[in-house]
Amino acid sequence: MRYLVITLLLFTSGVICAQTSGIGKGSSDTLKTADSSGTTPTELRKLIIEKTQPGGRLDYFTPIKGKEYQAVAVKPNVITTQLAIALYKWGKACNAMGVNTVEDALSIFEEFKGRKPDQREETYIKMGFNKELEK
Repeated sequence: MRYLVITLLLFTSGVICAQTSGIGKGSSDTLKTADSSGTTPTELRKLIIEKTQPGGRLDYFTPIKGKEYQAVAVKPNVITTQLAIALYKWGKACNAMGVNTVEDALSIFEEFKGRKPDQREETYIKMGFNKELEK
């Protein structure tokens, strides 16, 4: 099963890259990285939490509400859940915005959710943050 999920994520990484790289382009409500804007870690944390709220630029979760565990077939015999894809995108977006470590990203997610991330959430956020599927 792990092989199927990894294969799926490898296959979808091009789609994820295209969607994540478009964050903030051509809009007055742009997201900037900590390095380019001089944003402090505290300000960056607040910005990410704000943008993860429903309707925000990092809200990958509201569009899939009620369908989180629906399987997404990328190609024959390769499936994963919509939630796994959303978590991967969120972790990758945190990295792109300038979050320094995976632990910081998980801490931001914990603050947003009001609870510690479960094992699945932690795994996919780490994978997205480290861009493991693009190597």
